[in-house]
Amino acid sequence: PFARPRFNILSSTPHMSHKLESIHTKLSMSISHSHGSAVAKVVYIQDNGYVGVDIEGIRSFKPGTLRAFLTESEYLEIMKEPKEKRAFYSTLRWCIKEAYLKATGRGLLTHPRHIQILFNKKESPAIVMNGVKRTAVIRWSIYQRQMVVVNVLIPNHAY
Repeated sequence: PFARPRFNILSSTPHMSHKLESIHTKLSMSISHSHGSAVAKVVYIQDNGYVGVDIEGIRSFKPGTLRAFLTESEYLEIMKEPKEKRAFYSTLRWCIKEAYLKATGRGLLTHPRHIQILFNKKESPAIVMNGVKRTAVIRWSIYQRQMVVVNVLIPNHAY
């Protein structure tokens, strides 16, 4: 009794960011999975923009790994955090970067060190890429006290 919607994949990156087109609408979709959990989001491009999601288990990174994906100022901020909070903040920064890159459609073709995440206590985190502040809506949460889930939306006017 239910009609199955038909979609054509217009473009796809190897990092699970897809733009879908149906007969009547265009959609942006992002998928992520980690340690047996998954997250997906689909939005109407015309009404919302482009979406990227990521989910990762909160974990400690070795200093060399941190330096591989954080900017120097991000690395110094992480090192100022109490030791018990470093794993969370490192994982959160990674997830925001990956979700943003998925929303752009570039995925990890752009190196995460080209993106800086700025935290402000009064606002949602901001994204600076190659020295330019980017427009994006960032939402994050903690799932089952062990996973970071991030949703990044790049509005149409900013894409």
